[in-house]
Amino acid sequence: MLEVKSITELAKELFQQVQFENRSLDNITLIGYSMGGLVAFEAAKLIEKNNGKINKIIILDKTAQTNNIQGDIREISSELYEYVDLLSISESDKGRMTSYLNEHMKWINGYQQKDTIQSNITIYYCGDEAPSDEILDWKKHTKGEATFKQLKDITHYEIPTYWNQIFDDINDDIL
Repeated sequence: MLEVKSITELAKELFQQVQFENRSLDNITLIGYSMGGLVAFEAAKLIEKNNGKINKIIILDKTAQTNNIQGDIREISSELYEYVDLLSISESDKGRMTSYLNEHMKWINGYQQKDTIQSNITIYYCGDEAPSDEILDWKKHTKGEATFKQLKDITHYEIPTYWNQIFDDINDDIL
């Protein structure tokens, strides 16, 4: 099992895996859902520092994490724990999920985005409204193009239910 303690460490592991599998760091597309968007961003920084070429970074419903987001973390944590309580799973599975969420909340809470990347970023965001300021903050972290696409009528937690539809759109976006 992978033992990492932060988003940056997880990005280093991802970078090493990309190096191992591709040998070349050219024409890579990174896709991250939720916290995975932060991991993809950090991995992109490492790939670019090693003269790699990112085709695109695609982020599914994650705000940029430029400022201290303590209040947002508390709200997200509360929603996640309520969601776990609603699941029809055993108490021991709920305990494992809660432990998992606690660890990930620590990672997110201890992370703040710094620097910019050269690569283009496409951010898919949930909701029926215009993207929030925190979503638009991704523009601050790329010297490339930042594109924002709305996932209408889908909540953050429903994204895995719609993988096929979303990935059809992402494939069109990449090609």
